[in-house]
Amino acid sequence: MSKDKQNSNKIWKTGDLVLCKVGSFPPWPAVVFPQRFLRNDVYRKKRSGRIAVCFFNDPTYYWEQPHRLNPLDSQKIKDTLENNSMNDG
Repeated sequence: MSKDKQNSNKIWKTGDLVLCKVGSFPPWPAVVFPQRFLRNDVYRKKRSGRIAVCFFNDPTYYWEQPHRLNPLDSQKIKDTLENNSMNDG
């Protein structure tokens, strides 16, 4: 089963940690953000069928289709850190 297919069945909840890919940027960690706390300018950009995420280490919000998000868990973090440290040396 493809990742998109698996994630299309996933019910994302406020506070879930995810990886979100925007355009040509690499996937970046984000959190599913509660809509009631969004600034008005961000909320006005809401698109049907999308959920709000807020990126880590960046005050940027993005409305993404749920099936395009990937869960961010401790194993994925560990793997990324190990891969990046191997690429550094």
